[in-house]
Amino acid sequence: MHSYNKRVYFTYYLRHTAGISMIKDLDPQTFLTACYDGLIRVWDMRKLNSMTQLKVGDQCWDFVLKDKGKEYVFAAACVYDAAYLMRVTKEWKEVEKVKFEEHESIVYGVDFIDNEEIVTCSFYDKCLYTWTVT
Repeated sequence: MHSYNKRVYFTYYLRHTAGISMIKDLDPQTFLTACYDGLIRVWDMRKLNSMTQLKVGDQCWDFVLKDKGKEYVFAAACVYDAAYLMRVTKEWKEVEKVKFEEHESIVYGVDFIDNEEIVTCSFYDKCLYTWTVT
């Protein structure tokens, strides 16, 4: 006897040019993926396609997103490159990008501490940094 899940929406997508490292949902219709190609892609589940892409840096490993009303704020850990903060409009147009280069090695983790402060970490330099973009 075979059992099949009839709620599978799609089975194959190839839109990034390197390995996907992170998937996060934004709302019931939208999710985002981060990738080693340095892109964060915004996906529309209703159309099953990529709506747009944002270039954050090289090899995006992790990212967090905050909804600030009229804009989204991203913080991204881009492995060998650096950490980034990006502000984008609700239409996904880039407003600002700030690069944080204090880590001496690979940047693996990133998160928001509160509305203004970001924390990043690295495995090899054994450091945890907090930083604020004003």
